[in-house]
Amino acid sequence: MIRSCEVSHLPDSATLDWERDREPTANTTLIYNNTAHIIIHSADRYSEGTYYCTLRWNEALIFSIPRRIQFYEEQRIGTGCHHLRQMQSVGPQLINTRIL
Repeated sequence: MIRSCEVSHLPDSATLDWERDREPTANTTLIYNNTAHIIIHSADRYSEGTYYCTLRWNEALIFSIPRRIQFYEEQRIGTGCHHLRQMQSVGPQLINTRIL
C-alpha cells in the first residue's frame, strides 16, 4: 500500500514525513522530488489507523494532514476464504503547498 504527499517547494531546513500516533513511521517513508511516499508492505488490520503527512520547518510543525486507512474483511463465495481489502482511505490524495 502506498500513499503520497507532495509539496511544491521544500527548503533545506524543512522536512516532509509521514507519522502515526505522533511518531515517525519507521522504515516506511521514501522522500523523492518534494514528495513523501509511505510504503506499507503486508498491510493488515494492525496497519489500520490515522497517518499524518507532516511538514516541519526548523523543527516547528507547519501542517499535519490526516489520512485514515481502514480494511474490511471479504469472504469469497464458494471458497470459504477470507481476505482483507483496503477501504477507500479518507483525506487528500495530493497536498500541494508552498513554503515562502
